[in-house]
Amino acid sequence: MKKEEKVIKDVIGRFGHTIDLKKTPHVIIEIIRQFGPEVGTVKGMDCQPPGGPPKVGSEVIQIEDVIIEIRALSNQMERLHSKVDKLNTT
Repeated sequence: MKKEEKVIKDVIGRFGHTIDLKKTPHVIIEIIRQFGPEVGTVKGMDCQPPGGPPKVGSEVIQIEDVIIEIRALSNQMERLHSKVDKLNTT
């Protein structure tokens, strides 16, 4: 399997088949950071966050965990908006 095909498969596995950049524009930056080194660098773009990977204490924060939490919060916000909308129509 070509290197690019593996990266595509990995991106789909982590972020799904469809990425809504209006809802989650940061995802494209994370894809470039995570997979840029595997397929080559983008001119003028550093594929590593400044200062290395983010940490809480000594534990490295994985972007996948952050995205999972963001999705959970987004779902909670949608449910809250729905409840507020129902209250406003009664």
